[in-house]
Amino acid sequence: MSAQTDETVLAAVRRFRGRAGGDRTSDSAELTTGRLLRMLAASKPGGLLLCADAPESCFWLAAGMDIGSKLICLSGDQAGAALLKSSLADDIRISVHCQHLIAFLGDVGQHRFDLMVFSSLDAGLSEMVPARLAAGGAVAVCAPGNPDEASAAEDILSGQGRLYLCRGPGGSVVGARIPDDHLRKRRGGRRQRGGARA
Repeated sequence: MSAQTDETVLAAVRRFRGRAGGDRTSDSAELTTGRLLRMLAASKPGGLLLCADAPESCFWLAAGMDIGSKLICLSGDQAGAALLKSSLADDIRISVHCQHLIAFLGDVGQHRFDLMVFSSLDAGLSEMVPARLAAGGAVAVCAPGNPDEASAAEDILSGQGRLYLCRGPGGSVVGARIPDDHLRKRRGGRRQRGGARA
């Protein structure tokens, strides 16, 4: 599979957006967010990736993935799914489904994802998203040009205490799952300190 330059991916995103008739993000914001997604995908070789309702992000993720990775793209409507499928049809690493995120995560309860990418996040997913991340898995909410969406996602994800969170470039929030053994050690330490005071 030939390596794609940033300009090649950006051109594919522009073509897709032109066919979809969506709002146009500035090239600089798209590049900033796209480079982040590409790097995140490259950091998960052989990984299982999920991208929901963020079709442009699929192009950047695909550019960063290795041959052993798999990407599942979700679209909430048939027309969007069909357009995305026709745009990415020649990439055997990618599958496109027309399904809402909450329903999909409910259907694949045993799966754990190495990377999950969204354009926005519903408060009802605050527990489900961290629970569906593999050990060392990452989540990114990318909303270029929409800082309010990024702030809302940060608030939703920070409530569980199961993710390391930081604000990324281009109006994004990135989180990495805290390993379960680290959570157990922290809780055990608090119990020991609490017992020592008693």
